[in-house]
Amino acid sequence: MNLIKRFKVLMFAVVALSFANSSFGQASVGCPNFNFENGNTPWTNPNPALWWNAGWYLDRATYIGTASQAAWGAWSYNVSAEDEDTYSSGYGAQRFFQMETDVNATDNFTGGQLKKVHPGSPYSARIGTPNGGTHGEQLRYSFTVSAENCLLTFYYAMVLPSPSHTGYVNPTFQIDVVEGNGMNASAPLVKPCAFFEKNGNTQLPTLEPGVWHNSTFTDSNGPYIYCDWQRVAIDLMDQIGHTVTVRIRMSDCAQTQHGGWGYFVGEASNPSLQASGCSQGANIVEVVAPAGFAAYQWYINPSNN
Repeated sequence: MNLIKRFKVLMFAVVALSFANSSFGQASVGCPNFNFENGNTPWTNPNPALWWNAGWYLDRATYIGTASQAAWGAWSYNVSAEDEDTYSSGYGAQRFFQMETDVNATDNFTGGQLKKVHPGSPYSARIGTPNGGTHGEQLRYSFTVSAENCLLTFYYAMVLPSPSHTGYVNPTFQIDVVEGNGMNASAPLVKPCAFFEKNGNTQLPTLEPGVWHNSTFTDSNGPYIYCDWQRVAIDLMDQIGHTVTVRIRMSDCAQTQHGGWGYFVGEASNPSLQASGCSQGANIVEVVAPAGFAAYQWYINPSNN
């Protein structure tokens, strides 16, 4: 009997930096608290005023995006988790960074359609606020890549006012993975696909239907658009032994009035295939590859007849 007569691929992966909804997988391996497994446990060392979850750091800067380019001023690194956005947009003081723990809570600015916590995960982090004020925020996590943590999977959602500014003057969201400790704004990407960004483009619900939605909520700072939870995966096998940094950035609009915020959680694991064996005369092997990539190429082993 041929061990493998044909493959039945069960899961469509979807490209580094292409997206699909999913349930949350295993806990991070070799990256303590990358998936916020510590929850709201205070981080008491080295500074209790910093991020309340070990491993993650908080940074802030002024957003100075232009029509053609997202841009932040000089970053203030390792800021306090207690910092609040007090810019007066009618929403009250809110923390720039907030751990979300209520798995049933929804975002009011999406008409209650977007869950604040990724389905299947107990926690998510919110970055940014609706208040405006040209604020920029960054979550940062550095680790040494190993065979046990070289597959990064990110889950994110975001809510953006869509004030019809031009290009990156709108509120802007970015994710990248760079070499080193990430405290250099121009740090090189680990690979060209390790970067993703979106801004508050009114046309996104038309350009990416099913991913982006027009919110039914409106107020003086609207309209609002949002994307439901999406997944992106990055393979870091070529970076094994390197120190790399994951950075998640959010900004208000560059004209002060409009805020912007997103939700994030991630996991780090080893890349592997799951396959069922042949049994009881079956001639089909079901192969499940890690999701989060756009496509896989399958090759026949020339020595296997």
